[in-house]
Amino acid sequence: MIALATMAAGNLGALVQTDLKRMLAYSGIAHAGTILLAAAGYLAGDPQKLDGALNATLYYMAAYVFTAGGAFGLVALLESELGGPVTLETLRGLSSRRPGVAAALALFMLSLGGIPATGGFLGKYLVFSVAVRSGMIAVAVVGVLLSVVALGYYLRVVVAMYMQKELEGRRFANEQRLPATLAAGACAVMVLLLGLAPGWFLPYLD
Repeated sequence: MIALATMAAGNLGALVQTDLKRMLAYSGIAHAGTILLAAAGYLAGDPQKLDGALNATLYYMAAYVFTAGGAFGLVALLESELGGPVTLETLRGLSSRRPGVAAALALFMLSLGGIPATGGFLGKYLVFSVAVRSGMIAVAVVGVLLSVVALGYYLRVVVAMYMQKELEGRRFANEQRLPATLAAGACAVMVLLLGLAPGWFLPYLD
């Protein structure tokens, strides 16, 4: 119940945010609740004992560190260029002006939302598998539904960048910052590796 309440509070709080940094902060609460589901599954009697819950937690946290780290890093970069907070309005049309930044940010949003081929998807799959194996079917179903709610605000970011026109007078400085670019690129690669080739991180997934 604590895990589901934490997921609900985080997702509902993020759903009404327009400031991207606040949105990501609230979503972090929801992700903490998701991790708690693995602990709940272990306590409820997961047949794989501690290994199942521990592996799921480690994988989920690894995917979240690279995904959220990359997302927050790009938000900080855009804030410095814009000279103010990054909102859904300021992100409109970003793909036409900063295609690389938009692509990386979109990847991070999709991973946070648990879209397949990303580390976030497999992390959520492993956590919900712990709940299912332990017999908490109803809890797993509610958790999945709450994850679907999260897609509502993650996809808004993608829509703003790729499907909405840029607002006049809201331009980024378009500065080339190599360290930030390399860091975001490294996080994006890790997110894809965790989603497409998970066996290198947890061999039992091969």
